[in-house]
Amino acid sequence: CTLSGPELVALENCLVAVTGADFDPRVNGESEPTWTGLFLSRGDELSFAGRRQGGRAYIAVAGGIAADRWLGSMSTNLMTGRGGMHGRQLLAGDVIAVVRDAVAGEVPQREVEDGRRPRRIGPVAGLSPPDRATESRGNHRPPARSA
Repeated sequence: CTLSGPELVALENCLVAVTGADFDPRVNGESEPTWTGLFLSRGDELSFAGRRQGGRAYIAVAGGIAADRWLGSMSTNLMTGRGGMHGRQLLAGDVIAVVRDAVAGEVPQREVEDGRRPRRIGPVAGLSPPDRATESRGNHRPPARSA
């Protein structure tokens, strides 16, 4: 979504997250937070009241979306007419299909058979950005000039 958001209706129960720019996401007219999961029930409307900060927002759907893959992504490149919804922008009436039902938190059988398991992740202690910048200054010196 660039500079404004779409109006979407959930055709099935699903889990979505809105990230990136703050376009004031709303579910059935009620303001919702960004950067967190939002459960949508069949018939719920996801809309955006307007841009408050930033220029691009992203809507993630649990399980992924069924779209044309191009260069390893499901996003649409309008300039090349590739990826996403057949290389074009979304139009009113388009249906965005979800790859699998991930709302229940189940791992699909094919992933278990492939040996892939859900992984737990957590924070890793490290230097804060200001410390890292100070520490790395000595490692990146401009090239010497010859006379």
